[in-house]
Amino acid sequence: MRRWARSGPSGLGLRAGLALAIASLSAAATAQEAAPAASSATPAATPQRQWFFEPSVRLLETYTDNSTFGVIPQKSPDLLSLLEPSFVLAGRTADFTVNGWYSVDLLDYARSTQSNSISPSGSLDAKYAFVPQQLFLDGSAASWRVVDTPFGANPTVTPGLGSSDLSRVRLSPYFQSQPGAALRYLVRADAEWVHEQSSTTAPPDAVATRQLVQVERLPVPLGLMLDADRASTHFQSASQGQLTDEHVRATVRYAIESTLVVGVRGGYAHNNFAAAEGDRNAPIAGAELLWRPAENTRLTAYGEHRDFGTAWQATFYQHGRTLALDLTSSRSVTTAPSRCSSQSSIGSFSTLLDEVYAARYQDPIERLRAVTDALASAALPQNIGLPVSLYMTVPIRFTAHQVSVTALRPRNLAVVVVYDNRNQTLPVLPALVSASTLTNAFSYDVAGATLSDTYRLTPLSALTARFDWSRARGFDTDSGQTATQYSWQLQWVRQLTRSLDVLVGTRFRNLNSSILGREHESAILAGAGYRFH
Repeated sequence: MRRWARSGPSGLGLRAGLALAIASLSAAATAQEAAPAASSATPAATPQRQWFFEPSVRLLETYTDNSTFGVIPQKSPDLLSLLEPSFVLAGRTADFTVNGWYSVDLLDYARSTQSNSISPSGSLDAKYAFVPQQLFLDGSAASWRVVDTPFGANPTVTPGLGSSDLSRVRLSPYFQSQPGAALRYLVRADAEWVHEQSSTTAPPDAVATRQLVQVERLPVPLGLMLDADRASTHFQSASQGQLTDEHVRATVRYAIESTLVVGVRGGYAHNNFAAAEGDRNAPIAGAELLWRPAENTRLTAYGEHRDFGTAWQATFYQHGRTLALDLTSSRSVTTAPSRCSSQSSIGSFSTLLDEVYAARYQDPIERLRAVTDALASAALPQNIGLPVSLYMTVPIRFTAHQVSVTALRPRNLAVVVVYDNRNQTLPVLPALVSASTLTNAFSYDVAGATLSDTYRLTPLSALTARFDWSRARGFDTDSGQTATQYSWQLQWVRQLTRSLDVLVGTRFRNLNSSILGREHESAILAGAGYRFH
């Protein structure tokens, strides 16, 4: 965790400076909105937006009776000042697209009960077409918080509580071609760089790569796909070797009808890190299913037996104008750096809301603007922050199940997320992983749920209630370790102008951990946010 210098013994310089800035911005916004409209006629249809960029800033003051919640058992009251500048960006040209968001949390402890911190979070994705429809460069950058142990407090509510900052950068050049109506080719190379910034541990940086070659004949009605991929993870540590996982497959598919495709797959898998000889080489055998009865309804699933047992992935979604339902289930052997691409998007308010708005806004940039307006009007964060994630330098067997429901009504936005994850460290060859690395590995199950409901009281005010619950239980070498926690938060938001809002709220958290014992925290919140339209 990076440190930053404080402006004074109680952080008053930060709060006073931002208060003056928000006051001046509010006056300017009020004057602008008071101007009469240029015309009362119905405007003509506007063209699709090519670019959307909106910076914003939020100041949140929190008085808590336990600022060291989840760190040490002794309660320490403090006043926390959280300054969060952020931006949302989307754009497209004939050859280039970009979209995403980023924010930086600058946290100040008035009584120095903890160290001040700077913590980035967000995700940006971009793609450039060197040759239209054939040669592309895909890239992304992401930052989020990971916990130091699954048996402590969730750091989502307050940055820095037993957590570290994880950053990832990915570049992916790829070539695709469709020389015929039913024939496709794909050659892709992914390279990811992962770095963890921690004040308590010193994990090595990692480079994760993947190469994929794929040839497919579409099922009309009979199809065939041949693919070969190689994934490797290299931790930049002299005590660790490179972990590799390779697969070759052949999949035969048959289109029973235009909306239903079934298939069988077979091949061979090899890895270089399994401790048991039988787990390093194994044949692949499995089946798959694709069902798409409507444009907004889709089911994809596959299951196969390979090295380390059975792997699967199943996804079902149904997205309407007022309700979105998503169900996912997966099991695979991977490493933490290789899983970073999907981990950074888990638990996103903006993603869940985007799924509902997709039926209303076909243009993705207009849709992003609508999502941004909806989140800002209720002062909802981009990320839900669930479930907790860790950065470990050993191979893991990861099993995940998640159900999310998003309901959007004229005066109500409700989100329900239920999840159950299992993270199991695997026995590996001693030559590839050091003993010190194994001390930072955990085998655990974590289950939980989030319920968030925002109700619009008036056109300019909204009330949000949120409840979170999770339970982590260790097994294998971590048997006996547990952590159960829950929290609730209530906040009221009032729009003063089109750009400026204020909020007040309260929260309560409770933790029962085998490491920290029983802890609880109560807090009151007050803040303001400004959007630079």
